Amino acid sequence: MKPFFLLFFIVLFGPHTSHAKYITKDSGGISSLGGFKFRLLGGLKYQRATMMSKNDFVEKRSMNGVGADAIGGFSFGPLIVGGGATYTKFFQSTDKGDVSDTDTSGDLTTFQGVVGLGAGKLCLLARYYFKADYKLSQKTAADEESSYSKPDGSYGLSLMYRPGGRSFWSIDYNNINFTEAKVGSVKAELNDADEKINLNSFGITYGFMF
Repeated sequence: MKPFFLLFFIVLFGPHTSHAKYITKDSGGISSLGGFKFRLLGGLKYQRATMMSKNDFVEKRSMNGVGADAIGGFSFGPLIVGGGATYTKFFQSTDKGDVSDTDTSGDLTTFQGVVGLGAGKLCLLARYYFKADYKLSQKTAADEESSYSKPDGSYGLSLMYRPGGRSFWSIDYNNINFTEAKVGSVKAELNDADEKINLNSFGITYGFMF
């Protein structure tokens, strides 16, 4: 288990959680321990990202992304468990001439499992990406489409703040490693650590909780 997940579960299941308060829509953002409730979150996001592989198959470049995500789950007191989906449109900001005349602008679609812990107006949300597909906008010289898929050890973290009512802000971090590249109908497995294509991002989200 990665140190990140170990630390998260220590925080999540530590002895203090039984006294925590959690975010609900019923009392403007704060409630004492309650019952079993369904939660739906949706938001618009901006991300600043880098994409690269250690072997320079994809040279390091900067990206800007805009998108939206939705999360559905159940709350048990301060604990939220569920799943979600995210769509992000990325635009390469690094000049193509600096990265061998390549452009990795594209569309990212992800599906993830989610675990969250609320305390007062704050909520720490962890995501594990079990599916991620990145389709490049630029086609090859042979007019073939390219894509990256099959995430490995990919996760995200969001620190959410709910000022009141149903709206929230969050600061987000995501780390996605793709282990398959596809050009046209030809697939290549990226099993070696140096071959994996990494998409690393920080961002901000504004959304609503229901």
